[in-house]
Amino acid sequence: MEPADDHLNPADDPALIRAFLDRRSEPAFTRLVEKYQKRVYWTVRRSVGSHEDADEITQEVFIQVYRKLDQFRGDSGFFTWLYRIVINQIRHHFRRQKPFTTSEENDLQLLRDPDGSPEDHLQKKDWKEQLDRVIQLLPPQQRLIFILRYYDELPYEEIARQTGRSLGACKANFFHAVQKIKGALGHENPL
Repeated sequence: MEPADDHLNPADDPALIRAFLDRRSEPAFTRLVEKYQKRVYWTVRRSVGSHEDADEITQEVFIQVYRKLDQFRGDSGFFTWLYRIVINQIRHHFRRQKPFTTSEENDLQLLRDPDGSPEDHLQKKDWKEQLDRVIQLLPPQQRLIFILRYYDELPYEEIARQTGRSLGACKANFFHAVQKIKGALGHENPL
Protein backbone atom coordinates (compact mmCIF):
# COMPACT_ATOMS: atom_id res chain seq x y z
CA MET A 1 0.00 0.00 0.00
CA GLU A 2 1.27 3.44 -0.82
CA PRO A 3 1.75 5.81 2.10
CA ALA A 4 -1.00 8.38 2.55
CA ASP A 5 -0.11 11.89 1.49
CA ASP A 6 -0.35 14.51 4.22
CA HIS A 7 -1.84 17.06 1.81
CA LEU A 8 -4.92 14.97 0.89
CA ASN A 9 -7.34 16.90 3.08
CA PRO A 10 -10.68 16.66 1.25
CA ALA A 11 -11.96 19.74 3.10
CA ASP A 12 -9.82 21.86 0.74
CA ASP A 13 -11.49 20.47 -2.38
CA PRO A 14 -14.67 22.61 -2.55
CA ALA A 15 -12.68 25.85 -2.39
CA LEU A 16 -10.26 24.66 -5.08
CA ILE A 17 -13.13 23.55 -7.30
CA ARG A 18 -14.96 26.87 -6.87
CA ALA A 19 -11.76 28.81 -7.61
CA PHE A 20 -11.22 26.80 -10.77
CA LEU A 21 -14.83 27.07 -11.97
CA ASP A 22 -15.23 30.77 -11.15
CA ARG A 23 -12.01 31.94 -12.75
CA ARG A 24 -10.66 28.88 -14.57
CA SER A 25 -7.83 29.20 -12.10
CA GLU A 26 -4.95 27.05 -13.29
CA PRO A 27 -3.26 27.11 -9.85
CA ALA A 28 -6.43 25.70 -8.25
CA PHE A 29 -6.62 22.91 -10.80
CA THR A 30 -2.91 22.23 -10.46
CA ARG A 31 -3.39 21.89 -6.70
CA LEU A 32 -6.16 19.30 -7.25
CA VAL A 33 -3.87 17.37 -9.58
CA GLU A 34 -0.99 17.52 -7.11
CA LYS A 35 -3.26 16.29 -4.30
CA TYR A 36 -4.56 13.25 -6.14
CA GLN A 37 -2.13 12.41 -8.92
CA LYS A 38 -0.03 9.92 -6.94
CA ARG A 39 -3.08 8.12 -5.57
CA VAL A 40 -4.69 7.94 -9.02
CA TYR A 41 -1.43 6.77 -10.61
CA TRP A 42 -0.98 3.89 -8.16
CA THR A 43 -4.57 2.73 -8.51
CA VAL A 44 -4.16 2.71 -12.28
CA ARG A 45 -0.68 1.16 -12.15
CA ARG A 46 -1.86 -1.75 -10.04
CA SER A 47 -4.68 -2.32 -12.50
CA VAL A 48 -2.79 -2.13 -15.77
CA GLY A 49 0.71 -3.16 -14.72
CA SER A 50 2.92 -1.01 -16.89
CA HIS A 51 4.27 2.39 -15.95
CA GLU A 52 3.76 3.74 -19.47
CA ASP A 53 0.09 2.73 -19.58
CA ALA A 54 -0.50 3.98 -16.04
CA ASP A 55 1.13 7.31 -16.81
CA GLU A 56 -0.94 7.72 -19.99
CA ILE A 57 -4.20 6.76 -18.27
CA THR A 58 -3.47 9.06 -15.32
CA GLN A 59 -2.96 11.95 -17.73
CA GLU A 60 -6.23 11.11 -19.48
CA VAL A 61 -8.02 11.02 -16.12
CA PHE A 62 -6.96 14.57 -15.33
CA ILE A 63 -7.78 15.75 -18.84
CA GLN A 64 -11.29 14.40 -18.26
CA VAL A 65 -11.44 16.10 -14.85
CA TYR A 66 -10.40 19.41 -16.44
CA ARG A 67 -13.07 19.09 -19.12
CA LYS A 68 -15.85 17.85 -16.83
CA LEU A 69 -15.23 19.57 -13.52
CA ASP A 70 -18.20 21.85 -14.18
CA GLN A 71 -20.36 18.68 -14.09
CA PHE A 72 -19.30 17.87 -10.53
CA ARG A 73 -22.47 18.40 -8.49
CA GLY A 74 -21.00 17.89 -5.04
CA ASP A 75 -23.44 15.09 -4.15
CA SER A 76 -20.42 13.09 -3.03
CA GLY A 77 -16.84 13.97 -2.25
CA PHE A 78 -14.56 15.08 -5.05
CA PHE A 79 -12.40 11.98 -4.73
CA THR A 80 -15.43 9.73 -5.11
CA TRP A 81 -16.31 11.57 -8.34
CA LEU A 82 -12.67 11.44 -9.47
CA TYR A 83 -12.47 7.73 -8.68
CA ARG A 84 -15.39 7.08 -11.00
CA ILE A 85 -13.43 8.70 -13.83
CA VAL A 86 -10.40 6.57 -12.91
CA ILE A 87 -12.45 3.37 -13.05
CA ASN A 88 -14.00 4.37 -16.39
CA GLN A 89 -10.56 5.08 -17.87
CA ILE A 90 -9.23 1.72 -16.62
CA ARG A 91 -12.24 -0.05 -18.16
CA HIS A 92 -11.69 1.83 -21.42
CA HIS A 93 -8.07 0.68 -21.39
CA PHE A 94 -9.09 -2.96 -20.83
CA ARG A 95 -11.63 -2.81 -23.68
CA ARG A 96 -8.88 -1.66 -26.04
CA GLN A 97 -6.61 -4.57 -25.03
CA LYS A 98 -6.60 -7.92 -26.77
CA PRO A 99 -8.23 -10.63 -24.68
CA PHE A 100 -6.06 -13.45 -23.34
CA THR A 101 -5.77 -16.31 -25.78
CA THR A 102 -4.95 -18.97 -23.18
CA SER A 103 -6.99 -20.05 -20.20
CA GLU A 104 -6.52 -18.28 -16.90
CA GLU A 105 -5.42 -21.49 -15.23
CA ASN A 106 -2.66 -21.95 -17.82
CA ASP A 107 -1.57 -18.35 -17.33
CA LEU A 108 -1.46 -18.78 -13.57
CA GLN A 109 0.43 -22.07 -13.94
CA LEU A 110 3.23 -20.18 -15.72
CA LEU A 111 4.01 -18.40 -12.48
CA ARG A 112 4.85 -21.61 -10.68
CA ASP A 113 8.45 -22.68 -10.60
CA PRO A 114 8.74 -25.84 -12.73
CA ASP A 115 11.80 -26.95 -10.73
CA GLY A 116 10.34 -26.51 -7.26
CA SER A 117 7.31 -25.89 -5.12
CA PRO A 118 5.59 -22.50 -5.01
CA GLU A 119 7.21 -21.96 -1.59
CA ASP A 120 10.69 -22.54 -3.06
CA HIS A 121 9.94 -20.13 -5.85
CA LEU A 122 8.73 -17.47 -3.44
CA GLN A 123 11.99 -17.73 -1.52
CA LYS A 124 13.88 -16.90 -4.71
CA LYS A 125 11.78 -13.87 -5.62
CA ASP A 126 10.36 -10.96 -3.75
CA TRP A 127 6.76 -11.71 -2.68
CA LYS A 128 5.49 -8.33 -3.85
CA GLU A 129 6.82 -8.85 -7.36
CA GLN A 130 5.11 -12.23 -7.48
CA LEU A 131 1.83 -10.76 -6.27
CA ASP A 132 1.99 -8.00 -8.88
CA ARG A 133 2.62 -10.54 -11.64
CA VAL A 134 -0.30 -12.71 -10.56
CA ILE A 135 -2.62 -9.72 -10.27
CA GLN A 136 -1.86 -8.79 -13.87
CA LEU A 137 -3.10 -12.22 -14.99
CA LEU A 138 -6.50 -11.83 -13.36
CA PRO A 139 -9.47 -11.01 -15.59
CA PRO A 140 -9.88 -7.20 -15.72
CA GLN A 141 -13.02 -7.05 -13.54
CA GLN A 142 -11.51 -9.28 -10.83
CA ARG A 143 -8.25 -7.32 -11.00
CA LEU A 144 -10.05 -4.01 -10.54
CA ILE A 145 -12.20 -5.25 -7.65
CA PHE A 146 -9.17 -6.86 -5.96
CA ILE A 147 -7.12 -3.65 -6.22
CA LEU A 148 -9.93 -1.47 -4.92
CA ARG A 149 -10.50 -3.78 -1.94
CA TYR A 150 -6.97 -4.98 -1.12
CA TYR A 151 -4.81 -1.94 -1.90
CA ASP A 152 -7.27 0.94 -1.64
CA GLU A 153 -9.15 -0.73 1.24
CA LEU A 154 -12.53 0.41 -0.02
CA PRO A 155 -15.60 -1.22 1.52
CA TYR A 156 -17.61 -3.47 -0.78
CA GLU A 157 -20.49 -0.97 -0.78
CA GLU A 158 -18.22 1.77 -2.19
CA ILE A 159 -16.70 -0.61 -4.74
CA ALA A 160 -20.20 -1.59 -5.88
CA ARG A 161 -21.18 2.05 -6.23
CA GLN A 162 -17.99 3.01 -8.06
CA THR A 163 -18.04 0.09 -10.49
CA GLY A 164 -21.80 -0.09 -11.03
CA ARG A 165 -21.79 -3.76 -9.95
CA SER A 166 -23.95 -5.44 -7.35
CA LEU A 167 -22.59 -5.97 -3.86
CA GLY A 168 -22.70 -9.74 -4.37
CA ALA A 169 -20.83 -9.51 -7.67
CA CYS A 170 -18.10 -7.42 -6.04
CA LYS A 171 -17.71 -9.90 -3.20
CA ALA A 172 -17.66 -12.83 -5.65
CA ASN A 173 -15.06 -11.14 -7.87
CA PHE A 174 -12.84 -10.44 -4.88
CA PHE A 175 -13.23 -14.00 -3.56
CA HIS A 176 -12.34 -15.53 -6.95
CA ALA A 177 -9.37 -13.18 -7.35
CA VAL A 178 -8.04 -14.14 -3.92
CA GLN A 179 -8.47 -17.85 -4.68
CA LYS A 180 -6.56 -17.50 -7.96
CA ILE A 181 -3.81 -15.52 -6.29
CA LYS A 182 -3.48 -18.03 -3.46
CA GLY A 183 -3.40 -20.85 -5.98
CA ALA A 184 -0.65 -19.21 -7.98
CA LEU A 185 1.43 -18.17 -4.98
CA GLY A 186 0.87 -21.25 -2.86
CA HIS A 187 -0.88 -21.37 0.48
CA GLU A 188 1.98 -19.88 2.51
CA ASN A 189 1.50 -16.24 1.66
CA PRO A 190 0.38 -13.17 3.60
CA LEU A 191 -2.98 -12.82 1.83
